[in-house]
Amino acid sequence: MPGVKITVASEDAEALYPSLDIEQSARICAERVSRSKVEFMGIDYDWAVKYIAMNLTKEEVALSRIGHFLPVRKHKRGARPGIMSIEEEEKSSKWILRRRPPTEMEKRHILAEVIYHGVKTVFKNQVRFESRGEEEQLEEN
Repeated sequence: MPGVKITVASEDAEALYPSLDIEQSARICAERVSRSKVEFMGIDYDWAVKYIAMNLTKEEVALSRIGHFLPVRKHKRGARPGIMSIEEEEKSSKWILRRRPPTEMEKRHILAEVIYHGVKTVFKNQVRFESRGEEEQLEEN
């Protein structure tokens, strides 16, 4: 969908569901996306695989069912690339993308992996904000 920007936001996920295990919740969400019959449109899979690559260790990439789709670093030296803005990444990408387009099933696995890491990030960051106090949480948001 050209011109449409989507933002993921969280409102106190940890306090709303305090007994949920972060890892288990992330896995369940990823599995639901993977098995869903919903047709997901407008997904930038180049960005999706970059996001996944930024969140996995080398060992996790080797074990991943989509490891062969993940981009590789342009430079082996220096700090590992982290999450950055779209504008910054487009100015100087630190990744070399794979060129074979993913099949529909592979796209679903890629999206499920993005959901997995996104859910973990939302839950972990909410817990961190909660521990620092409400005033600081408001300033961070």
